[in-house]
Amino acid sequence: MTHHSSQNFAKLCRQIFSATSSHLVHPGKHLFKTPAGFNYDSFTAAAQPTIWSVTRVIEMSHAIGFWATPDGCEEQFLDFGKTKTLAIVASIQLHCEPELYDQDVEKQPVEVTNDLVLVGNTSFKLRSHIFLPEVKKPVVNEDRFVVMVDPNTLRPATFPPWWLDKYGQYSLPGEQRLRVEAFDFKKASNVHEEFFIVRTIDLDPNCHANNSSYIRFCYDTFVSAQLREFGQGAGGGDPFRNIRQLVCTYKGQAKIGDKLKVRFAQDASDGNMYHFEILKDNDSCVLFETSMEFFPS
Repeated sequence: MTHHSSQNFAKLCRQIFSATSSHLVHPGKHLFKTPAGFNYDSFTAAAQPTIWSVTRVIEMSHAIGFWATPDGCEEQFLDFGKTKTLAIVASIQLHCEPELYDQDVEKQPVEVTNDLVLVGNTSFKLRSHIFLPEVKKPVVNEDRFVVMVDPNTLRPATFPPWWLDKYGQYSLPGEQRLRVEAFDFKKASNVHEEFFIVRTIDLDPNCHANNSSYIRFCYDTFVSAQLREFGQGAGGGDPFRNIRQLVCTYKGQAKIGDKLKVRFAQDASDGNMYHFEILKDNDSCVLFETSMEFFPS
């Protein structure tokens, strides 16, 4: 990653900012609204929002907060542009309510609240909620743990003292970094595999696979396996199952043209829970791990 990639993020945000609204409530809280809500590409064949479109909306709200300056405000969310560092997502924990997938619930506009809840010397955690106009409670709750890195060395970078003085007060008591326990595939009785090539549509402004793309690769692998094994229809059940919650960790990066292996297995004690990992370089490098719990079918 280079400083040029940060400029790409800024350029991207300036182009989409006019179609959204952004408001800095206070230095540790940001509000975001997109009147368009979820677009055509955000839905599955079953006419329900995809889980990766959900995480993309949250990503967009963060990017707008970090790089676009709201009207009448001289500050950006978390003063991100002043830190001269890059933000790398380390882990995500996400929970979805049934109303998210209700086809009778209006999906426009979408509002996102972002709160800073944990501050470390080289990292922070954001808590985001997605709201739909017809639902009084959040339909999505997400915690995202982010590590700051030096753009030249790609090693963890310490926040400057002024930043810690300003934002440390928003760290909530008892908050901890997200930790994801790896699943041991050697103990799984039935492991499914699928291969993907990283394409241009999968990239972010850093020219690496977007964080949400890894989640999509895993979900696509699950649906493909379900269709192959059970078919589609009354006898085979619903291959497009909705995700209730997931937890994931990012361990590496993929670039365009990389061949990735996605494998998953069902949890031995919970039939609605599945564990996934994404590998490359002949399985020598684990890029991504996630556990997804689906709503009962």
